[in-house]
Amino acid sequence: MFTFDFSALEIILLSLAAFAVAALLGLYLPSVVRVSRFARSQSRYNPAEGEKLPDVSVIVYANNDAHSLMSLVPALMGQDYAGKFEVIVVNDGSSSETDDVVSRFQMAYRNLYQTFTPERTRNLSRKKLSISIGMKAAKYDYVALVMADSRVNSDTWLASMTRHFLRPGKELVIGYAAPDESMLTGRGSRLRAFDALVDDVEYLSQAIIGNPFRGTEYNLAYSKRLFFANNGFSDFTHLINGDDDIFVGKVAKRGLTAVELSEPSAIQKSTSFPAYFYRDAKLRYMFTSQFNKNAVHLLTGFFSLLMWLWLLASVGALAVAATNLVVACIVTALSLALWLPVCFAWRRASDVLMSRKVFLSAPFWLLVRPFNTIKYKLRLRAEKESHYTWYSKG
Repeated sequence: MFTFDFSALEIILLSLAAFAVAALLGLYLPSVVRVSRFARSQSRYNPAEGEKLPDVSVIVYANNDAHSLMSLVPALMGQDYAGKFEVIVVNDGSSSETDDVVSRFQMAYRNLYQTFTPERTRNLSRKKLSISIGMKAAKYDYVALVMADSRVNSDTWLASMTRHFLRPGKELVIGYAAPDESMLTGRGSRLRAFDALVDDVEYLSQAIIGNPFRGTEYNLAYSKRLFFANNGFSDFTHLINGDDDIFVGKVAKRGLTAVELSEPSAIQKSTSFPAYFYRDAKLRYMFTSQFNKNAVHLLTGFFSLLMWLWLLASVGALAVAATNLVVACIVTALSLALWLPVCFAWRRASDVLMSRKVFLSAPFWLLVRPFNTIKYKLRLRAEKESHYTWYSKG
């Protein structure tokens, strides 16, 4: 029945739904769209004639990754780079298999080096110690950091990342690492892929507008001066992780940081155990986020509450005014006004970030995501001590 007489409760519920839709479209959606627009507007690296790129040291962290290095090392050594570069493989734990692989490649590549992290270290983050050793071994003023269990698919990856150092004042470049194909298929992959995509959009979007608070350990570059001037990782050596988020949050400043999202610059993560890989990364970043002063995570939580406010207010309005077709029309119009832009925004984001394609299901996953976060927060609380360097299972 059509009527324009609304009860006070109906007006309140419709107002809440409209407020949630307006806030999400005006505040939340731009942060999602920003990443896809930036990525599509960023040109591929096209060297000018006679242009020389800064000399750079590529530090590869390897922890029993001999198999991955078989493909990664040739990809790194085959970079089309207008400048000097070296590749330093930091062999964590002095793995003999890793040593054998790198030693064989060293016979073919004169600018490939290997250094070792002591096998026995106590109350120290082995990853941060390994990077620090690599930094001291690097002979050039700029470094690019990658993980051994990754794939470089373009011969202009290094040039795409370091070209920003030619711009005045730039000393930190935040790159992107696309998920492994195994993370995009199989049981639970839809939630894993979308949750990781939301996290990536969150930190990249903030970095684009000059509020960087995190990078990815798979694709990061900065100057040695920046590292040593801030005493490296000394402020959080008691934490196992934090080299790519706490450190970035500490040293990144507006005007100092660049974001690189062109397709050739993307590195691809590699894993044979996608569920474990996702779980480990989720818990790691949730733990270290409490040491990062950036409050973006609170803003993301607020947007999740707005999604639920829209849903509950809409359902409530329909239940209260079951026979009022005007209320049904208003709720439908508000829902379409929210659902379609959100779907298209996340579809574009998943395209440019090479994640699992998401479209009409995006709002559903946004509603489910808070429960997934709560689950991992409870899990983190139970194993919080394991993220400190002094933790020992024995």
